[in-house]
Amino acid sequence: MAKNTIAQFHQNLWLKLALKIPLNKKLSIETEFLHRTQSGLKNKNPLSNNLLYAVRPWIQYQQSKNIIFSVSPFAYFRNYGILLSDIDAIKNYVPEYRFAIATEVQNELLLHCYLNLKSGIEYRHFENMTPEIIRFRNKFGIKYDFNKKWNINLYDEIFLNFKGVDKSHFYDHNRIGIAAT
Repeated sequence: MAKNTIAQFHQNLWLKLALKIPLNKKLSIETEFLHRTQSGLKNKNPLSNNLLYAVRPWIQYQQSKNIIFSVSPFAYFRNYGILLSDIDAIKNYVPEYRFAIATEVQNELLLHCYLNLKSGIEYRHFENMTPEIIRFRNKFGIKYDFNKKWNINLYDEIFLNFKGVDKSHFYDHNRIGIAAT
């Protein structure tokens, strides 16, 4: 008999501010500031409870028009638990430190429309918790550039844990989204 599983019943709001500073034609530094919130146990307001704060710098090397290599030498995350019970609402956050590398390949399909593939690996260390986790990420998307500064991106990103979790958590999650920048 098949069993349906639902991960959570919450409304989430994700905010990301990214500041990019070009150093030359091929090299840049980008810093992401992330804030994610979630609805409470007894409300649908996606701003009522914290879910995550993060600061993540990236060093990016643009090898060609279509290929970008990125390294995040250090990132700090403040993770709050998903609210599943009243006890979860009073728990402290868990600090997390991440180190990551990624490669992004972009191919133009039509004028201003691109097919993107971004693959990366993350080393995740949670303070006061063991073991460390190694996670792979693969993001597949279609991006449309309105101009040099504004675009819209529809994507599907799959997360797989390769170390630090039991086999039942090998498949971490699948993130489907739309982003306007």
